[in-house]
Amino acid sequence: MGVATLTSGNIVVSPSAATKLVMTTQPSATATAGATFAVQPVIAEEDSYNNVITSDSTSTVTAARGTGTATLQGSPLTVTLVNGVATFGGLSYNKAETINLTFTDSATGVLSTTSTNIVVSANVATRLVVTTQPSATATAGTTFAVQPVIAEEDFLNNIVTSDNTSIVTVARGSLGTANLQGSNLAVTLVNGVATFGGLSYNLAETMNLS
Repeated sequence: MGVATLTSGNIVVSPSAATKLVMTTQPSATATAGATFAVQPVIAEEDSYNNVITSDSTSTVTAARGTGTATLQGSPLTVTLVNGVATFGGLSYNKAETINLTFTDSATGVLSTTSTNIVVSANVATRLVVTTQPSATATAGTTFAVQPVIAEEDFLNNIVTSDNTSIVTVARGSLGTANLQGSNLAVTLVNGVATFGGLSYNLAETMNLS
């Protein structure tokens, strides 16, 4: 006669102590300067066995820029865990460069985590800026010793490096009475930058360029 199988009562196994933060949703791999990331990060607090600490709704997770040179934007940058999970919203970055994000737990002994890279591109072009001013003095009929260089930027001062088609035209500005000289008064942007060469002016007077 066989021995009957016996089943115990339920055993509720809870997570061990929190040891680490993990990325459960990575932020967008690409982004536009000044615009919120299309995909916002989600962070879980886990024990050493990869169990989410669902009992933790008091610790906080703080986001910051990792690699990169500017400050992460967004409100809030610190999120309180809900059942062991921190869901961010509204994060953005204002500088066109490659960055990643770091996330730190307020609880002692919990390892931080770092996102994958986010390639932030410039926003739409809004203005031209002179990155190299032409010579402050010149001789009539002689090319300016220093030729102007112009950059196309967005409203956050990022060069629109994706623009290789727009054309920048130079002419005498509000000062002066003669015509600007040069074989190429219209230059196509290269990675958002127009580099002029061969500009000169034939009349002895104070002038500027536009």
